[in-house]
Amino acid sequence: MKNLNRSFLKKINAIFVALLAFFGFSGCFLNEPKCMYGSPTANYVIKGSVTDKTTGNAVPRIKVEVFSSFTTVDGKKLIYVHHRDTSDVKGNFHIRSNTMIMNLNHASALFSDIDGKENGRFNDMIINLNRQDFVQTKPGDGGWHVGEFTKTLNVELTPREEYNEESN
Repeated sequence: MKNLNRSFLKKINAIFVALLAFFGFSGCFLNEPKCMYGSPTANYVIKGSVTDKTTGNAVPRIKVEVFSSFTTVDGKKLIYVHHRDTSDVKGNFHIRSNTMIMNLNHASALFSDIDGKENGRFNDMIINLNRQDFVQTKPGDGGWHVGEFTKTLNVELTPREEYNEESN
């Protein structure tokens, strides 16, 4: 009786192994789309130059910050700075992110003078960013990575009017 049960169990086991092998591998066809879990990603580049609006000269040491602002449920306004760079001696800046650089529908770029009188004083400028204004500069990989998108901002900052204490 014991041998009969063992023989029966071995046959049932062999049948289950065969069924698992057949059904397990029959779903793995190469021409079928892959099931992937994740989120689409892209590289975002914001680059450009900063010049003096009155002279056309390049303006170095201008801080460029890409940020998003959100309002919480309780009405508090939050600002999240995603990336920052400073313009070089030629006035150029380059910000690159391999994340969803922000919710581009609610993002802005802030240009602010951080060196005081050294290169002249300039008024701050905020430019709102929109996903539709970015140009695809590199293709995706056919999977979750959709490529690289670039926005070029050539900014002309207005010099601040100096406050003259003697005129008062």
